[in-house]
Amino acid sequence: MALRGASVLPVAWKRHPEPIVTQVAPLGHFYSAEEYHQNFLERNPDNPYIVFNNLPKLDHLPNQCPELYKP
Repeated sequence: MALRGASVLPVAWKRHPEPIVTQVAPLGHFYSAEEYHQNFLERNPDNPYIVFNNLPKLDHLPNQCPELYKP
């Protein structure tokens, strides 16, 4: 799922009425991660971090943000 900042803001404002204080600024330089970091979830579905942190969040995503979820 790829999201752009501008498309997420209206949804965030509805769900979180407190001020959003993250600064959105132009990217100066991007450093691509090493190959073993690419597609980490797909390559390491049994990794404890993935199992305990990422998979539960992904399971809740369709219910919590259906307007943003694209399988």
